Amino acid sequence: GDKYSVEFVPAAGREFGKLDNSIRLLFKDPIFRLSEKPTQGADRITKLASELPIYKRRVGDYRMFFSLDSKKKQVTILAFRKRDSDTYDVRELRKIADRQ
Repeated sequence: GDKYSVEFVPAAGREFGKLDNSIRLLFKDPIFRLSEKPTQGADRITKLASELPIYKRRVGDYRMFFSLDSKKKQVTILAFRKRDSDTYDVRELRKIADRQ
């Protein structure tokens, strides 16, 4: 079908695992929806020079960052950040995305 495959970079998988169970439950639906309509409900933060568009999705006090490859139909979850921490550093996200 027209579904996107969704994968976590290892660091994002570890970050997800450390989140409180209640937070993980909140992310369940948004993560599932990435496989159907990845950019729906996402605030596009920037199109990085890595050629990969990186998006962020707000879920409560948290942000999930992901890159999108429309040709390969692939979504890669890059990071989870709590809003009040240094939410994201674009260079850091670009490094993570470029390693894919």
